[in-house]
Amino acid sequence: MSIQIEIVNTYRPPAPPSPSDAAALLLPTPSYNANFVFPVRPLSSNKLALHPFIPALHLPLFQKHASVHPGMFAYLPFGPLPTLQSAAELYLKRVESDPHSTWFCVVDLTRPPATATDLSSEDNDDGSMSPSEIEKDWHGSFAGIIGLLSASASQSQAEIGYLLILPPYQRTHVTTHACSLLLLYLLDPPSRGGLGLRRVQWKANAANERSVRAAERLGFAREAVLRWAMVLPQGKEGLDPPPGEEGTGKGRHTVMLGLCWDDWEAGGREKVEALIRRER
Repeated sequence: MSIQIEIVNTYRPPAPPSPSDAAALLLPTPSYNANFVFPVRPLSSNKLALHPFIPALHLPLFQKHASVHPGMFAYLPFGPLPTLQSAAELYLKRVESDPHSTWFCVVDLTRPPATATDLSSEDNDDGSMSPSEIEKDWHGSFAGIIGLLSASASQSQAEIGYLLILPPYQRTHVTTHACSLLLLYLLDPPSRGGLGLRRVQWKANAANERSVRAAERLGFAREAVLRWAMVLPQGKEGLDPPPGEEGTGKGRHTVMLGLCWDDWEAGGREKVEALIRRER
């Protein structure tokens, strides 16, 4: 006698963030739950600081700058961010709802804080800090964001990503110091203040040679090219879709690079320290 069991599938794609969810994200609160698998804390060198990203404070600042430089998003599977609403929806989808992802504000300590005039901002009606007040509190200038994703305590790994450095700070010490601070935190053992992870990875659009070179300069080794690894949103440049799928998002090959604990102990840490010293 056979057992007959009906198979049902109630899966539904996740609903996109609602306008009310996005608005709530920007409300000032006395505390913010980072909801990330690893401890989140400020990191700093002599020239740069990484501050944990608090959306109510930092999302307006990020979006204000990012909207002026839409080209930063050319190789990324999201953006540009022309409105604060679009930035809030992105953060809700990719960070707020994902305990394996987090963002940091990148602050250049070698440049003075911007003035209110520089940012075309005025005091906020809700009593929250204005962008210029935030930068003064940092004692530096906002240079962009960087983040972690695909972080896993059980698998002892994380990925550096969401690297969006504003054009005025590109080809300076900023990218090197920002990535190096994260590498020191992720790969150094707990005895040196780090997490002691086994692996840090970096994924880049195969067309973005500059990103691949930046990773290799930091000591990452190219491991593979993941062909057709991503379907890009409409409007993004990429590989033409297969026949019969015209009108859908274009495709992307992804370069996978890795830097592991044994690489770190075999000179990787010294390489990163040398880069920081050289860019002082």
